[in-house]
Amino acid sequence: MLAWDDTRNTDPTAADARALGGGLQDIYVSSVQYQELGGGTSKTAKIARAAVVGLLVVGLGLLAMSLLTRNKNGPAGSPSDKPAKAKPKAGVS
Repeated sequence: MLAWDDTRNTDPTAADARALGGGLQDIYVSSVQYQELGGGTSKTAKIARAAVVGLLVVGLGLLAMSLLTRNKNGPAGSPSDKPAKAKPKAGVS
């Protein structure tokens, strides 16, 4: 897809056309396709596609497992599970 603007087709009688940078702006758009995109029939493309799909499946599986098994109280052995021990006072000599 290509797009560009151009002021060459501006009506010279328009008041704004006389100022520097003035004029009406025409926007042109065109699409270009030199060759039809294939489905990737090569062996390498099939392997790469399978790898991407495999990583996606494994990632979604790990995400689902982490959401299903997460502990809502924090990890085991976290400081919030155990009360703080009182430290003996340091003596001054």
